[in-house]
Amino acid sequence: MTVSTCPHITKSSIDFFETRGFTFNAPCTDATAAAMPIGEDAYCMLMTEVRFKGFSQRPHGDRAKETNALFALGMQSRDEADAMPKAAVASGGSYAVDPRDHGFRYGWTFATATTIAGKCSGWI
Repeated sequence: MTVSTCPHITKSSIDFFETRGFTFNAPCTDATAAAMPIGEDAYCMLMTEVRFKGFSQRPHGDRAKETNALFALGMQSRDEADAMPKAAVASGGSYAVDPRDHGFRYGWTFATATTIAGKCSGWI
């Protein structure tokens, strides 16, 4: 499974995820796309706008005004789930919604500043 999103690829985009323990598949990463494994057979592809357009004839949304992708990242604890949005905000991102505790799961949604065209959630 591959999830593709249309971010603005920069060194800081890759650094943001690497400092949170993610890696990138070097053969599938260049100046236009970055392949970030998120599971045994699952990748999140961060792409430039031009590269992203090569995968779909449909228009994509304005990243400044619209959410174009949502990702849920599994965390081992509430502290880990809180750390990811705080790090995103410290790197120039923003909180998308307040933390939510559903009893059986907890999450806090954020948007990154330069990386993901949408929101990410840390859930336990």
